[in-house]
Amino acid sequence: MGIVETIELSDLKLGLAQGKILLIDVREDDEYADGHVAGALLRPLSRFDVGNLPPPSDKTIVMICRSGRRSAAALEMAQAQGRHDMRLHYLGGMLGWGGAGEPIAKGDPAPNS
Repeated sequence: MGIVETIELSDLKLGLAQGKILLIDVREDDEYADGHVAGALLRPLSRFDVGNLPPPSDKTIVMICRSGRRSAAALEMAQAQGRHDMRLHYLGGMLGWGGAGEPIAKGDPAPNS
């Protein structure tokens, strides 16, 4: 089992605002279209492929899903396939993000996201 750590909402917001976090949403296409964090990349867990993840960079990768279960699973899958630079997820998920009154973007992801 890999190392899975959580990030607090305040730290997630700050990192996104400063451009230091790359957020990856592992929900399904329809869930993403219904509402997501602006700028989040879509990489659904149902077809999760570590080869489709952005390469390691100076940005911290954080996973998000609906409530925290799928994002933790995606992190474990990524680590099992050698991505030890990935360990953070937002345990509150989109439920926590929206519940805190944070902005939610609508629509499908960009073709190359």
